Amino acid sequence: MKTLTNFLFFLIIFSFSVQTAYADFKKTKIAVMDFQMQGEKFETSDMGKIVGEWLITALVETGRFDVIERRLLEKILQEQQIGLSGIIDTQSASRLGKVLGVKTIVTGTVTKLSGYTEVNARVISVETGSIITAEKVKASSNTNLDILVSQIGEKIVRAFPLVGYIVNRDGNNATIDVGNLAGVKQGMKFVVYKEGKAIRHPKTGEVLDVETIPTGEIEIKTVKDQTSVGIILKEESPDALSYGDMVRSVVAHFEKLPEIPIKETPAINVDYSLAFEDVEKNLDNSLNARDKVKVYWKTVSGKIVSWTGAIVNIRHGRNKSKILIKSGTRNLSKGYNVTIITSGRAPEYLKEGDTITFTGQLNGYSHKRDLIFEVVYASITK
Repeated sequence: MKTLTNFLFFLIIFSFSVQTAYADFKKTKIAVMDFQMQGEKFETSDMGKIVGEWLITALVETGRFDVIERRLLEKILQEQQIGLSGIIDTQSASRLGKVLGVKTIVTGTVTKLSGYTEVNARVISVETGSIITAEKVKASSNTNLDILVSQIGEKIVRAFPLVGYIVNRDGNNATIDVGNLAGVKQGMKFVVYKEGKAIRHPKTGEVLDVETIPTGEIEIKTVKDQTSVGIILKEESPDALSYGDMVRSVVAHFEKLPEIPIKETPAINVDYSLAFEDVEKNLDNSLNARDKVKVYWKTVSGKIVSWTGAIVNIRHGRNKSKILIKSGTRNLSKGYNVTIITSGRAPEYLKEGDTITFTGQLNGYSHKRDLIFEVVYASITK
């Protein structure tokens, strides 16, 4: 009976120690929004949602992230009156993060133009509202979008380096306390370092940082669930790497992801010679003969322009938005002279009064009281 009791006690202790070891590694809790669709019309109206789902799968497969389940995310977004589709602003990110208990939110866009499709992703810190990292990839067609999203997932992982400790050294090999469950892969490299003196504020005495002293580098050869064994690539001095040293995955040493070639058509060409004031002047019926205006329009119609202006108003529809812009110096009866047409809702971070640079295709114009241009939206920068 005593032997059985001891055995059961051993099992309980062993089980507890295993659970503790598993609990030591905490995955980054993250929420992924639907990606906003921009540019030309997509064959599938749910492309932004599909890209979001692909990215969730890519991030989960890395073993590094705890991604909020989509139904829960939709429920919380409805309760908080925040749209699932599109880019959220800093305040919305902070409020959403607190409700969900996440530290990071991923949002982005899928832009389709003649000749290529581009995926942009932004990783936002809930605590600060700042962008931790922004990544983009490009392909020649929608058929490659799943590959693009996988690449985006790999790039996002780089912004979250793994940290751990050396738990054993045997000759030229070092064992660390992070493994497959933490997302370690064969071939990954880790810098090894010791902690030095604390860096304190001269007035408050607050610890601002801790000095790190590099001691070497290892490359992972064998990966188990909770540990990994790496070969020592270099040491600052003989036997510099030892039990208890800290390790951090090296972002710069990831292999460069292959680019998807764009062969069908060249990248979009912006005609910077088409300044807004020049186009406005040449299309003004009060300054030019109608025949001359028609001839000029044929030469600029469909061109890609890059202009600057202030947002007057944003009007949201079901599947698109209109952004009304005042550009140039003329007095306007309607207050605006450019209408930007978006595919999907306009980015949430855009506000009335913002001065932006917008790049898009010159699609049309009207001349009643004011000369108003229509631009199919490609990209916007504030």
